[in-house]
Amino acid sequence: MKHLMLGVATLALIAGCNKKPADPTEAPSGEIELRAGDPAEADAVIAAMSLTNSGDGSVEYTSKSVDGASAVFENIIIANAEGDPVRAAKLSFDGLDMVDGLASFSKMTLSDISVTHTADEVVELSDDEGDDVVVEDISEGTLRVASVELLNPSPQLAAWVAGSLGKGEPAAFPAASDLEFASWKVSDFTADFADE
Repeated sequence: MKHLMLGVATLALIAGCNKKPADPTEAPSGEIELRAGDPAEADAVIAAMSLTNSGDGSVEYTSKSVDGASAVFENIIIANAEGDPVRAAKLSFDGLDMVDGLASFSKMTLSDISVTHTADEVVELSDDEGDDVVVEDISEGTLRVASVELLNPSPQLAAWVAGSLGKGEPAAFPAASDLEFASWKVSDFTADFADE
């Protein structure tokens, strides 16, 4: 999961630093035309994302529905080997298809996302003189995001997201030249942590 979160942070940085003047001929984000996808390839894309069955990859879910080139997964738990799991009410994809042999989609939405940190962590570090220093993280709390939406990602970015849902190491993050998307939105991020 750290790879997915690192990718989200990277997208935010690139989106913020790489702004170009708006082209008045471009459609507003509410009017972005999404790729239709290919219903005949939806099962192959779902398999490439390790989502055919709950738990095939790092994602568990309680229900799945596929309709043409769209798929919805509900009550999501994304395992995180390095920490607390990510939970979400829904993960949905539209425009599923294979592009240049890569799993792709035109729209991904992850909604009602939360990560709750419940266990204390002890971190061992070394100071400048090589002595061990123990740092205790006693903060407990919850991070919440109402939704994350990605529209018309490049095949390389979509494949990286798909690979992040599997159990193995995800593919390398796409090169800057392949890092394209029509829109990326994160809404209502909140954090509630308290030291005890």
